[in-house]
Amino acid sequence: MNFTIRKKLRRCRIGVLRLGSLEVQTPSCTLYTRGGAIPHLTSDVLRSIKNLPPAVHLSLQTIIDQPGTDVISQSNYDGIKQFLGLEGFISYLSIQDPIQETREGYNEEKSVSVWTPGGRKKIDVNLFITVLEVFKPDIVQCLCDTTPASGQTEKRIRKSVDRTLKFLDKFIEERGRNKSLTSCNMLGVIEGSNSEKERIRSAKETSQRPVAGFVLEGFSSSTRNWCSLLQKTVDLLLDDKPRFIHGIGSPEEVVSAVECGIDIFDSSYPYQVTDRGCALDINWSRKRLKPELNYSPSTPEALNSEQKSSENSLNKVSNSTHNKELPDEGTLYEMNLNHPRYSSDFTPLFSTCTCYCCTNHTRAYVHHLLVTKEMLAKVLLMTHNLHEYSQFFARIRSSIEEDNFDEFKRDFLESQPL
Repeated sequence: MNFTIRKKLRRCRIGVLRLGSLEVQTPSCTLYTRGGAIPHLTSDVLRSIKNLPPAVHLSLQTIIDQPGTDVISQSNYDGIKQFLGLEGFISYLSIQDPIQETREGYNEEKSVSVWTPGGRKKIDVNLFITVLEVFKPDIVQCLCDTTPASGQTEKRIRKSVDRTLKFLDKFIEERGRNKSLTSCNMLGVIEGSNSEKERIRSAKETSQRPVAGFVLEGFSSSTRNWCSLLQKTVDLLLDDKPRFIHGIGSPEEVVSAVECGIDIFDSSYPYQVTDRGCALDINWSRKRLKPELNYSPSTPEALNSEQKSSENSLNKVSNSTHNKELPDEGTLYEMNLNHPRYSSDFTPLFSTCTCYCCTNHTRAYVHHLLVTKEMLAKVLLMTHNLHEYSQFFARIRSSIEEDNFDEFKRDFLESQPL
């Protein structure tokens, strides 16, 4: 794996990550998967979406039992990519699913716990190596003892960093003995929760190891001063190696993280937006939005909270399928197509979007599919949301290339609603 920085504007940068004949223009995102598949999309539909990033994000948590190492090792498939029909993509394997809440108190000195549909599974270094030998991912996150971004004691945070470094050292030692792992592009993991001291120690120690890049774990936008902590951490990492981050996905979070020097994100955010029955429109700026829309919940629970708070401002809707109140338009970058106002709106989702959904279907049609719980609703929304999210990263790269990132950032972070 080779990573080249093409241009740097203060901390933010554009670059190219190359692996064989494949390359990823950064900043970018990987394609989020569950059980090895892009949610709601078949392989044919996925490949019909233009300008998608050529990297998929697999998580050990969702694939270790399905398809599992035994199925692939006993077949004629050469690794997980061929088994899943993902040839032509760079495969990145993380330990945990980025949208699943971290369960605290289950990791041990010699193993990390992942929660699969079949229950808790302990992953030690030996099992981890077995998985890598069978799955053969192009890039892999090392085992790590990730803790939540807040609410941790200094002792627990210190133990998290110590365990993660021990996992990395053990893997480096085993890789020296195992020729099948010599080509494995291992990413070191930066831990430390909300402790600046431990973040700095983790970054310094990991940078001294022979890793291909870094994964910054445990950051959350709900944590106070997360951006400042991210900046201080990134400043200690080697400049010529890519930086991955999990769980940072909304447009504001991405822009802030890019400014800190992050290169690659996961794309679980479009999936979460799709499951809320919403369509992304990241072209909007706050200057063009109504004041009541200046809020962007990132979880279904947050959206439910917004629904409850808006009860007094919405007219009651009563029919056989829609008898509860919904947010007016959606959230800051989302149009909530569950709302009955779209039942007779025969315009495209977004007139300037060139995705299949926007060029072939209307808001009323997608609303109808959602109301009747048709599977096609999520297929169309996922198609649009992935297209829009990919275009968002393309605009970020262009803004850095053209030296107007500050103006681009201002649209997302500093503009005030009318």
